[in-house]
Amino acid sequence: MKETSNLPEIPLKSGKSEAGAALYRFAGYELDCDRWQLRFGSDPVTLHRRSFDLLLCLVRAHPRVVSRDDLMDAVWPGQFVDENNLAQQVSTLRKAMTRHPEATRLVETVPGRGYRLACDVEAVDSASPGLVLSSEQSITRITVEEETEEIDDSSAPAAEALPGETGALTPASFPVNVPPPRRRGALWTAAAIAFAAVLALAGWIGWRWWQHRTSGPPIQVVLTPMEGSTGDITLDHALSAALRFDLAQSPFVTLLPQSQVADTLRRMRRPDGEALSSATAREVCERSSSQAVIHAVLAHTGQQFLLTAEAVSCVNGGTLASTSQEAGRAEDLPLALGRLTDHLRRQLGEARWSVARFTTPAYTYETVSLEALKANYEAMILGNSGKVAEALEASRRAVTIDPDFAMAYFNLCIAQSNLDDPESARASITRAYELRKNVDPQSQRIITARYEGTATGDLYAALRNGRLWVEEFPRNAYPWDALSETLAKLGDYAGAVAAEQKAAALRPDAGMIWASLAQAQIHTGDLAGARLSAERGLAGSPELEPVRMTLARVALHAHDDALAREQLAWMATHPGRFGMPTLEAELARLGGRFREAQRLTALAAVAYQEQGSEGGAAYARKVNAMELIASGDRADGERLFRAERLDPEQPADLMSLALLGDVSQSRRLLDAELHKRERDTQWHLLYAPMIVAMGELATGQPQKALDALNAEGVLDHVDAQIAYLRGSAYLALHDPANAAVHFGKAVEHPGFDSSYAYPLSWLGLARADAALGKNAEARRAYVACLDLRHNADENDPVSAAARQELQNLS
Repeated sequence: MKETSNLPEIPLKSGKSEAGAALYRFAGYELDCDRWQLRFGSDPVTLHRRSFDLLLCLVRAHPRVVSRDDLMDAVWPGQFVDENNLAQQVSTLRKAMTRHPEATRLVETVPGRGYRLACDVEAVDSASPGLVLSSEQSITRITVEEETEEIDDSSAPAAEALPGETGALTPASFPVNVPPPRRRGALWTAAAIAFAAVLALAGWIGWRWWQHRTSGPPIQVVLTPMEGSTGDITLDHALSAALRFDLAQSPFVTLLPQSQVADTLRRMRRPDGEALSSATAREVCERSSSQAVIHAVLAHTGQQFLLTAEAVSCVNGGTLASTSQEAGRAEDLPLALGRLTDHLRRQLGEARWSVARFTTPAYTYETVSLEALKANYEAMILGNSGKVAEALEASRRAVTIDPDFAMAYFNLCIAQSNLDDPESARASITRAYELRKNVDPQSQRIITARYEGTATGDLYAALRNGRLWVEEFPRNAYPWDALSETLAKLGDYAGAVAAEQKAAALRPDAGMIWASLAQAQIHTGDLAGARLSAERGLAGSPELEPVRMTLARVALHAHDDALAREQLAWMATHPGRFGMPTLEAELARLGGRFREAQRLTALAAVAYQEQGSEGGAAYARKVNAMELIASGDRADGERLFRAERLDPEQPADLMSLALLGDVSQSRRLLDAELHKRERDTQWHLLYAPMIVAMGELATGQPQKALDALNAEGVLDHVDAQIAYLRGSAYLALHDPANAAVHFGKAVEHPGFDSSYAYPLSWLGLARADAALGKNAEARRAYVACLDLRHNADENDPVSAAARQELQNLS
């Protein structure tokens, strides 16, 4: 770290100067440099001294990015401190500044550069003159807030006379009955203190050196399959996966991805499925420019287990590391494996502090039951393979064996969410959240993120938790995956893509991560990237249905009939899946083929029921009803809707009521749901505005519909229905120019989640352009609508209206 700072001089108490003002305002906060106080409105915000220094540096540097070195020099001048201290102060500062209504992170990390304040800053002038402190001194020293930390008075001035006195006190001014100080004893005491301080400093430096010592550069390794068996194949697979997971967390040891191993084996003309022997692994190591091969062995003798691991150089064949661990019972094997990988990483040269920071067990050990642990592992593998029903059953078995197994409830929530059973998913994640104190810190983050997103629905809280999570565990794919999911729910698809790309780089073998990345890329319009991502997912998991569904969406948007036929052919040979019939039903509704959609929905409903999700089956049928009503076939849509049990927890049910003009009942049920879900972001900022707007439009109140859609904080970019409803309101208000703008946004939204909004937006755009006299543009929009509905049912109101209006325009 540099010993001097490049930051400008910072005034301690000043009016306007080259260095800064005395008062700054940003995002509802006031930073008062005269009083050394941070306020939000009239409420003071407590900050530690280092956090105050950090904030002041960022404010005065705004809008520039301040490098980590400059911040460390300004906050810890002349001190050699670890960069982790800065990250901790940034985290503390972010936690303190969470009162602003935007719910955004004000202190923004700029990867590879440093930090900056991500909001507008207003500097307020003051007339009082100021004192300027050099950047080589610490503004911490004059902060008056009390805090438990060492006091640095190395730069304190000599004692001065008090006001009204002519000079400082001297020994001659003492009363005569006070004996002179015993200077020799004081000197010995001072020497002893200084010697102790030197010893302490030397010990601290030695400890820090021991903690941070590495024995070489980072290393890339090839990991062979674990040899030996416990006698239980499920436990064997779990231990092999745990070994890979534990090593993959290291920022020092890089595992050669399995996909790259497979590519290298193909170039070596090895048969598919051939086991990776030691000799083959060494050749793969040499071809990939890796440095070593790691081979682990599990020996089972009687009741004892012995785990050994060895790293062998593929350059000269020498042993780089070798370690072993014993386990008296099978239940102790996960803990023994964790110790084994810790020792192996240290022997390969990784610093002790790095091993401690970047180590989280692959399996949390809050269960005492090996059977529950194996069932939970089985659920994870099945879920990642897209076998949702089997994953659900395995998770249920795990929580039955151990009702206090937090991570088993988490995986149960995942399976229930994938089966469109939100009520059961909320119950499961709530139970996991209640048990979160039993698990490690990273698992607590996992549970909390899902709890905020599923049980409370507070996406902004989930976003804050997710960002802290990826800072704490940057080498784990799951925090990035969870953060991507939250960003997508908030409509930040570019951010979702960036986070999911991080996850995919860390877990290139996880098909579900590639599927999520492809879905986010569709929303940004990157169809080529989405196809590549989905194909990467299929390479490792060819039976993964979500990836097939994503490829079918890509084919739809890219008008790639061959790709679409390939996915449909796969679906025909894999009956009993609910995902593909559901997607096909959505595509049929998009094309106005509602009879076909009902047939496909019935197939999907059977698959839902077979997998234990009656709620998912009912939801699939209700979506058909809602879209029929929205498309103008009110009679058939209402008949289908009334045939199902009304479920106020399903937004589609309240939307159907609103579209039918039953405003009083839809609003009454909506208010009850909003009261019950007071923190749910999507219900308050997405579903509620749409439900209210649909009711107002159905009863001829377009201005009220527009008011609901333009309320503060509405999630504009999440669903194309928002733009479609705005366009409809403007068209009803005889404002075709604004209507065309919003209909245009809906048709440009490539990741639409509601079929009816897309063709109806083309029809609305055509009507708006016609009203503006733009006949050529109107014709193109009518044709686009008819292209989507070229195979529509003969009584489809949308295609009938588009044909008639196009004829009238001609």
